[in-house]
Amino acid sequence: MKIFKHHKSVICTLLFVFMAGIAFAQDPTIIVENAYQDILGRKADKAGMREFRSKIIDQGWTEKHVRNALRQSPEFNQSSADAIIKRAYEDILGREPDRNGKELYRKKITEHNWTEKQVRDNLRLSQEYKNKHN
Repeated sequence: MKIFKHHKSVICTLLFVFMAGIAFAQDPTIIVENAYQDILGRKADKAGMREFRSKIIDQGWTEKHVRNALRQSPEFNQSSADAIIKRAYEDILGREPDRNGKELYRKKITEHNWTEKQVRDNLRLSQEYKNKHN
């Protein structure tokens, strides 16, 4: 009987730790904080925290839903577009993008679904590129 009590105690402890781990992993605040950090590279603002916590609690959203929503956000699209533009300019033209170029290609990426390859190909058609490589 003594052995059974000991095993029962261990089993209860393990079950508690397991359930606490699940509850911790499912904590809406932690889900939102982790998603913001991973996707946008920053802490969640109050409005975003409130919105996504509400969707998790009230509408049954999962971490995957939150992450997908952040990937569809204008902030994510702009920062991704800016990174693509910066890389393309540095690789193709050997310099940082100017303001007009950044705005032009940001619009093409975010509104016309241009890929990084299209940006690069278009930069190779520019007079600046032709002047440097002829």
